[in-house]
Amino acid sequence: VMQEDPMVNHRADEERMKAIDRVGRDAKRWWNGMKPEFKTDKTFILRALQNSPTLPPKSDFERQFPQSLRFDRDVVLAFCRRSDFAELFEERHLYVPGCLSNDKEVMMAYCSKVPRSLQEASEELIDDPEVVEAAISLGGLELQYASLRLQEDPTIVQRACASHGRALEFCPPGPTRKMLTSDRNFMKDVVLSKPGGGTMWKLMDSELQNDPEVLLPALRNGLSLRDIPPFFKNDSSFLQRAIQSNSSLYSQLSAELQSCEALAREAIIAGDSTPEIHEKALGHCPLLNRERLVVLSLCERGNVDHLEQLLRLPSSHPFLDDLEIMKAAISRSSSLLSLASPRLKHEPEVILISITPSSAWNTLKTVSSNVLREHPEIPTRAVELCCKANLRYLPANIPDALWTSYRPLPLAWIRRGGRVLNAFESILVPQPPYTEENLQLPLELVKHNYAEAYKLGEALLGNRDFMEKALFRDGRVLSLAPQKFRQNFDLQVLAIANHNINVDRDNQATASNIRNTFGSFMDVDQLKEKIRTKLDLHETFVKDFLRGIAIVTPRQPPSLRSQLPMLDRGVETSQAFKRLIAEYLGVPLGTELGLLRQAMEILEAAPTAPHAAPRNNDMNEDNAFFDAPQMLPENAQGWLGHPEIFGPALHDHFPPLGRGDGEPPIRRPARGAVLMAFRGEGALEELRQGRAHARRQERLARMRQHMMEHRQQAMLEQQHMRRRRMMMRQHEHPIEVIDLVDDDDDLDEEMNDFLLGED
Repeated sequence: VMQEDPMVNHRADEERMKAIDRVGRDAKRWWNGMKPEFKTDKTFILRALQNSPTLPPKSDFERQFPQSLRFDRDVVLAFCRRSDFAELFEERHLYVPGCLSNDKEVMMAYCSKVPRSLQEASEELIDDPEVVEAAISLGGLELQYASLRLQEDPTIVQRACASHGRALEFCPPGPTRKMLTSDRNFMKDVVLSKPGGGTMWKLMDSELQNDPEVLLPALRNGLSLRDIPPFFKNDSSFLQRAIQSNSSLYSQLSAELQSCEALAREAIIAGDSTPEIHEKALGHCPLLNRERLVVLSLCERGNVDHLEQLLRLPSSHPFLDDLEIMKAAISRSSSLLSLASPRLKHEPEVILISITPSSAWNTLKTVSSNVLREHPEIPTRAVELCCKANLRYLPANIPDALWTSYRPLPLAWIRRGGRVLNAFESILVPQPPYTEENLQLPLELVKHNYAEAYKLGEALLGNRDFMEKALFRDGRVLSLAPQKFRQNFDLQVLAIANHNINVDRDNQATASNIRNTFGSFMDVDQLKEKIRTKLDLHETFVKDFLRGIAIVTPRQPPSLRSQLPMLDRGVETSQAFKRLIAEYLGVPLGTELGLLRQAMEILEAAPTAPHAAPRNNDMNEDNAFFDAPQMLPENAQGWLGHPEIFGPALHDHFPPLGRGDGEPPIRRPARGAVLMAFRGEGALEELRQGRAHARRQERLARMRQHMMEHRQQAMLEQQHMRRRRMMMRQHEHPIEVIDLVDDDDDLDEEMNDFLLGED
């Protein structure tokens, strides 16, 4: 009998625990890459449902569950307890399993999050007050699915009516309904004041129906004018009060009453008035458009297409200088700024309201420089809201002094992804001491436009505190840091963990860029092994070492107690000891552990085989020398390590990227710069000779390969002819056989002559 290898079991357990941990952190990302047996394991499914913020697609997740897990109680409850269960229910059709319709906990979870779930419950549960109250907490109309006994329960009916006024309709006629409809305060303040509860006015006694204070909230929440007593229909003062709270009642009036200016005015200035009500009211009373309150209401809630026509009327000229009216009009359409009076066109409040993504550039062109200097918030808002296509045109309309005197302006520009402008480059690099305030602009530059971070200078990029903060914004900035920072393990981990943090990490192109970004100064594979060692140390510390530190309880047998009794001094003391031991051993904890895990996830998603990518798309030919140095002559290869040979050509054509301690500047190659540098030393011809020599060697290698294939073919034909000759001799058929090649030495000699010849 073969015994199981403990090491194999230990590795399998470790793999399982790592997979469970990954699923708990992001099931959507890691689910498809797991083993098939893990996808049907209840432990993995529960961990994904309980901890993961997002779930895999339905086709890869619950549709792959075995029948025993699709309707498993724990799995169903795990679905129900998710914060996004209401959305999942609609997207994935997670209906109540029939086998669990009598489970109180499951049904309470459904009823509290999914409308109309109570109708799926069993007869026993719809008569359970706790289940019904859970459903009513989601909406009062759930009362219609409760049992008859609970529909007559005053407490439950009152709670349902507090959520939705029309819930009283599902209380059967009887003592409970009579008691509630006779309560004036309950009907006025609870039922009739809720949306949809106005029609419940019909259930009240006639004495209460004639109370105007009861009738007004009913008209506001669904009761029609045709249902009220006749003497209220002709009461102008009562109708005005009703229309103030519900302008749609104006449409239910007779033509005679609609022609009443008082009622038409109330319909227009009502807070819930609509363009349709405005059109109808002005059709009956057109002179109302000369009143200020009416014009203000039309600007706030009227039809935008008719606003310009209204403001161009001669009767509206006084309103063009009204700040409140023009602010309301311009907020609806920024083009109406052209109709404002000259005074209001220079009013900062009006200008700020007129700035929208499509109008920011045009608005800024019309504002004078003096107004912009006095109110720098105007160009700042224009930068924040301007559409991307017009953003590059804004600096031409902004005074240069504002970029340095008003810091929010360059901050807004940098956050929109703009390049560093000459107007504020002088304030880009702060002077020591560095504070959060003066580092805000450089850090925003790193976050939104890392490619220009080299302009921050050597002093700032060489500051350890700044570099750590910058790496949290975008890890790629490590490529601009000094050599001592680029070789620091902690900073490397921080850079990988925040590599291209503003882009989706699941993108394969992003993952492949890791080696292109950091491969020039960092051994990515070696860093990956170091990170794995750190994570293994933490796992060993938690799973193996901490298991020996347990709080002793009287009920535990001695065999299960801690092997380190000096650490058993209470919960706080034990936790403090654990942290001290972890710090002493160098075990990663807290933020460091999170960064290590994040970096490992990104490195595992990156391709294992690096693909060489040119540093500059415009010099593919020049980069061939760097990618394949064996093609260069021996002396030319040596020059690549001595920048003093390059001379001024490198300085003129290579933009600086940063410099380490005591090292020459690292510069990005421009097209032809390397060849220009070599030309100055007379080495260009030697480089060309090296390239030609490499091409000749490549052709010779192809010829050798061709001759080897020809030789193998000839040997096969020779063997075939020998076998045929032997068979003929055995059958005594004297046939003359002519060998194509009689001896192997002849072929070897022929090939050597060809390879050593001039051709």
